Amino acid sequence: MKRASIRLQHLINIESGARTEFYDSAAEFAISIGGEHIQDGQFQLNENLRIVPIEFYNGRHKGRILAGDTLVVKDGATIGKSMFVRPAPNRPMMVNEHVFVLRPRGIENRFLSYLIQSQTVQDTIWSLNIAAAQPGLSRDFAKHVSVAITQQDQQRAIADFLDVETERIDTLIDNQRRLVDLLRERRQSIITQAVTKGLDHGVAMRDSGIEWLGEIPEHWEVKRLKHLATIRVSNVDKHIVDGQPAVRLVNYTDVYYNDLITPDMQLMASTTDRDKLVKFRVLVGDTIITKDSETPDDIGVPAYVNEAQPNMVCGYHLAILRPVVGPTLPKFIFYATKSSSSAAYWSSVASGLTRYGLKVDAIGSCAVAIPPHPEQRAIADHLDVETERIDTLVSKLQCQIELLTERRQAVITAAVTGKLEIGT
Repeated sequence: MKRASIRLQHLINIESGARTEFYDSAAEFAISIGGEHIQDGQFQLNENLRIVPIEFYNGRHKGRILAGDTLVVKDGATIGKSMFVRPAPNRPMMVNEHVFVLRPRGIENRFLSYLIQSQTVQDTIWSLNIAAAQPGLSRDFAKHVSVAITQQDQQRAIADFLDVETERIDTLIDNQRRLVDLLRERRQSIITQAVTKGLDHGVAMRDSGIEWLGEIPEHWEVKRLKHLATIRVSNVDKHIVDGQPAVRLVNYTDVYYNDLITPDMQLMASTTDRDKLVKFRVLVGDTIITKDSETPDDIGVPAYVNEAQPNMVCGYHLAILRPVVGPTLPKFIFYATKSSSSAAYWSSVASGLTRYGLKVDAIGSCAVAIPPHPEQRAIADHLDVETERIDTLVSKLQCQIELLTERRQAVITAAVTGKLEIGT
C-alpha cells in the first residue's frame, strides 16, 4: 500500500511539563511523572513517587496526561524511551520538565506510539542527541523525524496487529524475568543457608543469641567482624591531580553490580597520593562493601577481590574488609557478608536521613557465624559452584530477554514502515 513520507511535526502536538517543588504529602495532589517513572511501557510508581498540589495541576493546562497520549523521555540516559497511555489514569497526572507529551493530529494514537518505538525513529532521536551541544531533546526534534504514513484504517490494522504481537512477546519477556528473579532469590537463599546453618542438615543446632543469625550449628562460634578483618573506609575521590600516581579506581558501581573484582574490569582511570595508594590498594582476598546508599535496605553490598594489580585502589563510599590471618578464610567472609542475615543487620544500623551510611563501629559489630576451617573451605567451594551454576542460567535467560526485546522492536519497525504487509 502506498505510503506518504511526512515530518513528525505535522502529525503531533508536543507539550512538556514544568519544574516545580515536590511535596511529601498533600490533602489533594497530582502525580508528577519523570523518566524514572516510565518502565517497560508502564508507569512505575512504587519508588520515588513525586506529588504536586492539585492547585498546581489545575493551574496548568499543558503537560497533563490523558488516555491516548504517548510519553517520551527527553533528558538523561534514557532519552527516547516512551510509553502509550492506554487507560485513563485513575488519579490526576502530569509530566515534569524531563518528559514530552505527544498527542496525535490526524494520525491514529496507537500507531503514533508504535512509530516512536520503531528503530527508525529511535535512531533519529539518538543521532540528534549525539549531535547536540547539550544532550537532550528539544521540541524541534519532530522537525527532523520523517515517517511513512498510510491511511488511518491501515494504521488501525497495524496497531491491532502490533497490540497482539507485542503482548505475546511481552508475556514471554515477563516469564523470563520472573525466572531470573526466582533464580536470584534461590541464589541468595543458598548462600544464607550455607553460611548460617552449614552443609550438614543433620547437625545439632543452638541459638546464636543474635537476632539476625538465628540458630547455628552448636560447634560454630559467633564473632564480630572487627575481630575477623581490618576495616578501611576509603576517602579516595575521582579527581585527577598532576604529579600524583596513576591508579585504577574500584568504584561504587563496580562493587554493587559484581560479585568479583578483577583487573580485566573497565575500572576508572584516576590518581591519588602515595599514602592513600598504600592504604587503600586492594589485595587478593579483600571484600569490599558499599558503605553508603539512598535507602537503608540497599547497603553493605559486597564484592570479593579475586585478582588484583598494584595500581588498583578502592574508591569513595566503599570500605575494605581485609581478613586477619588465622580465624577466617577470606572467601568465607565474603559469603558471610553476602548473606541475607548480614543484609538485615546492615539495614538496621544504617544511619542518615536522605542518604544512609555505615559507620566503622557498625561495620565492625556485624556478627558472623564461624565454623572450623575445613567447613569454611567446604562451604566456600560449595557456594562457588552453586552460584556459578545459577549465574550461568541467569545469563542465558538474560540473553533470551535481549533477543525477545530485539524481536519486539524489529516487528514494530517492520510493521510501521510497510516491510511487513498487514491487511485491513
